[in-house]
Amino acid sequence: EFYYTTLKSRVIENGTFLVSSNLVGPDLGSLKFPGGSMIIGPSVNMLSTRYYAEPVEQHEELLVATLDLSLADKARKLLTLFNDNPITGLPDWRPDIYVRMLEEIKRHKKWGGKEEAQPEPALSVH
Repeated sequence: EFYYTTLKSRVIENGTFLVSSNLVGPDLGSLKFPGGSMIIGPSVNMLSTRYYAEPVEQHEELLVATLDLSLADKARKLLTLFNDNPITGLPDWRPDIYVRMLEEIKRHKKWGGKEEAQPEPALSVH
């Protein structure tokens, strides 16, 4: 159930469709994979999800679904991830922050750089 809930959360927070293919059956060792492949996407009732292909467990199966991609566009318009957040006036998706974080990581010795880790300065909202 945790796996399904996590995938549904990704659909809602990104406003997109998600196709998950998962192993099923025994591995060469003692592992046994349960399956759980599925296709999930936005529902017509926005900010919720629906299965376009129900999860398949314990056996192999080919999943096929017809997707209405306009539902993803409608779902994304409701999200503050890409649109201006009414509180901050900025989208929640801030590529400038991720660029700064990546540059800091690349400078760190652990990742091949020459510096020790430095505390991240406080972020300002403009």
